[in-house]
Amino acid sequence: MIKTNSYNKIGLFIPVVEFVSWKKSQGLYSFESLPDTVLVVSGMTVFNGLKKFFYKSLKGLNGQNFLIKNIIVTQNLGNGAPALLTHLEELRVLGVKNYFLLGWGGIINPKIVAGEMFLIEKTGYLHHDVFYAHSNRNYFPRAFYEIKHNLQLKTASCLSKDYPFDNTQPSDKTKLLYDLTDMETAAFHSFVRHYKLNGAALLTGADSFHNDKWNPPDNIHQLIKKQKKNFQKILTFIK
Repeated sequence: MIKTNSYNKIGLFIPVVEFVSWKKSQGLYSFESLPDTVLVVSGMTVFNGLKKFFYKSLKGLNGQNFLIKNIIVTQNLGNGAPALLTHLEELRVLGVKNYFLLGWGGIINPKIVAGEMFLIEKTGYLHHDVFYAHSNRNYFPRAFYEIKHNLQLKTASCLSKDYPFDNTQPSDKTKLLYDLTDMETAAFHSFVRHYKLNGAALLTGADSFHNDKWNPPDNIHQLIKKQKKNFQKILTFIK
């Protein structure tokens, strides 16, 4: 059992630093230190089968983590912002400084074509009909400009909303302000901005939500092939 003197109103609260220290004391990590950079791949398995044996596996972290030269690649982390933030907070305490997220986004801007990858420059929240926007104007990490310049990527905005399962509807005017929808990206942006870290989020348009109707991708296998190419492109860049 982990001993701690920290409590909150809903019960026991274990600070990340103490949790990491306990895991180290128990020998749960298979590494002494980590490189500076992580690429989290959301919603897709990059390495499976025999491919796993070509890369060093990092034990003790959530999801599946592999070391490719000086980059940590995380896959199969689980769904939702809590899983993502738990992982990122642990990596931060372990010394990781550069964070990249590659995932899927639901399309809410009808001008976007499935399979396009975007660099996300703005995220927004919607809760109980109250809209909160994070424009990121006050803090753009260095990686944002480097990726935008070197890879010539288009930028897009992302609404943190779980279409089509969330019945809380934004106004039509609000919808027009955003291009894609994804729950994890807003949490990722908040994490990077809060700690003033370096990083960038990239989303590829997949399914769509138009006229209050959800539409699955026409060819998911083709999208996955394209996303794996996007993964290689981003990995090559951040190496």
